[in-house]
Amino acid sequence: MTIAETTSQTRNNYTGNGSTTVFPFTFIVLEESNQALNRDYTIKVILTENDVETVQQENTDYTVQLGTDGLGTVTFTTAPTATQSITFLSEIPRTQSTDYINIGTDKFPANSHEGTVDKLTLISREQDEAIDRSILLPESSTLTNVTIPVSAENADKAIVVNSAGDDLTAKNLADIGTAPVTDFAKTLLDDNNASEARTTLDAQEDVITTQGDIIVGNVSGEAERLPVGTVGQILQSNGTNPVWANKDISTTTTKGQSLLPNPITISNGTDSDHDIDFTAGNFNFDDGSGQAVATALTKQIDSSWVAGNNAGGLDTGSVAADTTYHCFVIWNPTTETADFLFSTSLASPTLPSGYTKKTRVGSIITNSSSNIILFVQRGKEFILKTKITEVNISSSIPTSLTDLVVTSPNGLITSVLMGCHIQTNATAYKFPTVFAKDKNLDTEVIIGADGRGGDFTGKTMNNFSIYSDTSSTIQYRATDSGTWNLQIFCFGWVDYQL
Repeated sequence: MTIAETTSQTRNNYTGNGSTTVFPFTFIVLEESNQALNRDYTIKVILTENDVETVQQENTDYTVQLGTDGLGTVTFTTAPTATQSITFLSEIPRTQSTDYINIGTDKFPANSHEGTVDKLTLISREQDEAIDRSILLPESSTLTNVTIPVSAENADKAIVVNSAGDDLTAKNLADIGTAPVTDFAKTLLDDNNASEARTTLDAQEDVITTQGDIIVGNVSGEAERLPVGTVGQILQSNGTNPVWANKDISTTTTKGQSLLPNPITISNGTDSDHDIDFTAGNFNFDDGSGQAVATALTKQIDSSWVAGNNAGGLDTGSVAADTTYHCFVIWNPTTETADFLFSTSLASPTLPSGYTKKTRVGSIITNSSSNIILFVQRGKEFILKTKITEVNISSSIPTSLTDLVVTSPNGLITSVLMGCHIQTNATAYKFPTVFAKDKNLDTEVIIGADGRGGDFTGKTMNNFSIYSDTSSTIQYRATDSGTWNLQIFCFGWVDYQL
């Protein structure tokens, strides 16, 4: 037969639909048994699904109906589905079975010869089809004798054109290009997901779960989540870890240091016998852990503590006579609330529930009627509105050191502001010398004397200051216990421990 050039020389492609079983082939198929392939016709049938090719078996999966022109149809036993693609390929055995047995009879075996030529032509077309699916060098390329570097050494490598562009070479995928990847980075290339990559990198899982969170290091040096703080808080250090804190708190303060110089002061309230007015201000916690801000409040010493303004302020018990009460500003870190408290304890006042921070802002004293002694605060000085007479004697004046409890806060060492009044009660009597002494020191201080050196009838007045001990006690004596009057007064104290 003659074989004309056609647009589909050695293959057909179709897609199944789940119902069609008969598909035509438009290239010449020979009826030539191939025992190796178990076929009666030179056609190869392939079904492809999910990129997996499956060669179909003739007379099992399909049958062939061949026409006189070499064209025909394939009929599938089961209709290919819509997910299956169909490929028909010419596959002629590379054999030569023509036997020129009539040589010498003067007859040329035209039919046998033509059949052989037809077969060779069809085989040539099969090769053309295969070559069309192959990688070819451009016609202008001068590269020849190209050898694919196949060896155990090149296993799992890619075939690439070398940097000179004149040969093929085998390379790891990571090494292709002008910037080769390091050996360590190559270990990431076979990781299938982020979890595997973190294992390779010895990295942690993601710890951020909420917008605004930050990552901090824990005691083991591993990353952990620090949740975002509340509105108005700032990030600070507690000396070990970063923490969110109220913007009015500075965890860098220490005892005795004020970062915001606005100290809280105290004064007698409208009910001056029982109320203390506390001003607004800033205060450092006495444990050195931070600082906070308090608003102005009035607290009542004759009532048990209740939060808020014009409310009770006593931590325990009932107000007592002739007693020192220390005034504290207190802080509740949970509610971020400040309040004020009275307590007879300087070191361990009974704090209300939730209040864990404190600082003393002053001390007050009650009189014999359990009323607050009136005062005026000027910085660290507390000046009594009415002086208090501590000594008033006119006979048997002690000539040896004698303890004197003065009006100053108990539990503190204060500088007591005092006065000494000496008056003779007889004519021509020489003034004695009066001494006072800090109980913690050995030195006596002259607080009153006749400086004129002769007999004199009259009086003298001197002011002085002297430190009391924690029991509010000083000592005094005179050089003469004769007939004269001695008065010692207290005007207030200086609280150097504020």
